Amino acid sequence: MSLAEDRIRATEEASAEADSPANREFAQAVERHKSGQLEAAFRSYARVLELDPCHRDGLNNLGVVLRAQDQDLAALAAYERALVITPDDPGLLANVGNVLRALGRFEAALGILH
Repeated sequence: MSLAEDRIRATEEASAEADSPANREFAQAVERHKSGQLEAAFRSYARVLELDPCHRDGLNNLGVVLRAQDQDLAALAAYERALVITPDDPGLLANVGNVLRALGRFEAALGILH
């Protein structure tokens, strides 16, 4: 199982406990994401962020979907917004480092990953 899949599962479990419109939408987004419905998951994560612009897990998972759609610059923007909220999250830092590496920004990636 990949780091992204582990992250999705962990955030799904955590968000299932909280009862807010953003978290309910997030749970639906995760289900769509897990079933491979990337366009539907993208729309759901975008809705999560309309409801709660600081939903860190929504930002992170939106970045994961964008990476899967080869939209690395947009993914990086989502990850960077999430980093403002939780700058020391190891999974998020790994995602940022990986997208920087994919963009050929090796020195920046090394700075994040080490």
